[in-house]
Amino acid sequence: MTTSSFEAPFVLRWWIGCRVLFTTFIVVMQTLMNNPRNPQIREICDRQLKNWSRRVVRLIRAEVDITDCDKFTFEKGKRYIFMSNHASHFDIPFVYYALNGTIRMIAKKELGDIPLFGRAGRKSEFIFIDRNNRNQAKKDLAAARKLMESGVAIWMAPEGTRSRTGELLPFKKGGFHLAMQTDAIIVPFAIVGAQRLLPADSTRLRLNESIEVKMGVPIDSTDYTASERNQLAQDVYQQIDALLSNKPIKAGSSKSISPESD
Repeated sequence: MTTSSFEAPFVLRWWIGCRVLFTTFIVVMQTLMNNPRNPQIREICDRQLKNWSRRVVRLIRAEVDITDCDKFTFEKGKRYIFMSNHASHFDIPFVYYALNGTIRMIAKKELGDIPLFGRAGRKSEFIFIDRNNRNQAKKDLAAARKLMESGVAIWMAPEGTRSRTGELLPFKKGGFHLAMQTDAIIVPFAIVGAQRLLPADSTRLRLNESIEVKMGVPIDSTDYTASERNQLAQDVYQQIDALLSNKPIKAGSSKSISPESD
């Protein structure tokens, strides 16, 4: 029987926070000590990320239900971009807990500026996007394209920031540019309930929460023309929104993509 969730008191919250930071520090140092010339460096990073995610999930006492993620298989020679909602700092460990394979994250530049963490992220082939510098962002996405062509799948949150309410925000367009430039298959999935754990702009932490990671139906970007990029984004949005709302997945969406110039 699942124990009821509860808000952690300050002392317990502080202790868990320290343990999560320590666990993250350990994997950061392990990554920095990896030999980049080792032909199995990616597999080593995969294992380190998976082990880190499992430790973090245990520390926050989350019960994670994985729906359809374990049924997904990669096709040789195909490129993949996983896209999900983003409502909690704990989304990252949930992603690596639920998904298998060589998957690297596209994240905002500010995370890459964190001492040690940024170095470890780059060494493990994470891509940090400078959203305030259009030219640099294009270079960052080009690096992501090169990474995908070498056999790495990408995970990104097309909202571009954490939702303060848990509701899906309008999507940015960069990920859909990348998908169409690389003929990638987009795999929509939803992390349900993570916003209850640690709400955005809050230090309140809830333990024993039930989280569900649900995978949608992969969408082949080659089925869309360049002029249909917005429709591609709409279809991905609709799937993630339906997964969050526990509704059937259907074509089309009433939500709009955030207006950005090309």
